Amino acid sequence: MSLLARMSRGDRRERTRQASAWVSARAGRPIRYGLFARLSDRMQGNRDGHLGLPSADADFPATPVIRTLVSAFDGAHHDELQRIERDIAAWREEVGTRQAQLVTARSELHRLEAKVRSMPESLSADDLKQRRPGETDTDETIVRGRRTRAHEQRRAALDARIDALRAQAHQLDAEVQRIEEAVLARRTIGAVRVARLHAYTERRIATYHRRLLRVHPDAARLAAILPSTNPRLPPWADELVPASPEPVKSACALRPAAEGGSR
Repeated sequence: MSLLARMSRGDRRERTRQASAWVSARAGRPIRYGLFARLSDRMQGNRDGHLGLPSADADFPATPVIRTLVSAFDGAHHDELQRIERDIAAWREEVGTRQAQLVTARSELHRLEAKVRSMPESLSADDLKQRRPGETDTDETIVRGRRTRAHEQRRAALDARIDALRAQAHQLDAEVQRIEEAVLARRTIGAVRVARLHAYTERRIATYHRRLLRVHPDAARLAAILPSTNPRLPPWADELVPASPEPVKSACALRPAAEGGSR
């Protein structure tokens, strides 16, 4: 690999790192799993396990604790998506306006470029000899000069208009890209927030499940089906967060402790 290619690759990595840091900073800090919440999850897991909740024969083995945590996460990510849509509504409208202007500019540009291509570089001998009213007695050399200058002026005017349209199209295209990048950034910030909330919810569920499985009378059977109760990261957030927060090791993947054992 050439030095230039390595430098370019390094620049891309640095830009990616800076963009990730920018998004992370605006998404806020990760949610702290505090001592009170941790103790509460352990206590509730211990209580429900001793009560034999949930039943391993249930279609959806979720206790009220799990349903509450999952419902809170679902409500939060729906709220975040609504905030995103509200924030980017004006940007989307602006993108639509700029794209319509871009279509118009490019259509006119293509028309003028076709017109220039159809024009001869120079006039034919017959065209150069054409006289306008009032030029009946004008010297032919002067007539030819006038026809040549008029032709060159028409081409120059078309070339100038084409250059202006190209600049306008380039500017509009850059503005559309800038706005789309802003929309993507806002959606990514929201996705990072949702991913962090998802990781926090999974940590709480994992703590609850670990304690529940240690005392549940049917822990061996229950461990295989409890993962089905975990919340799912919504697809719109999942596709925008390539580097999701570190996944939480599910308590259900752990070997159940000895029957009745606790710690």
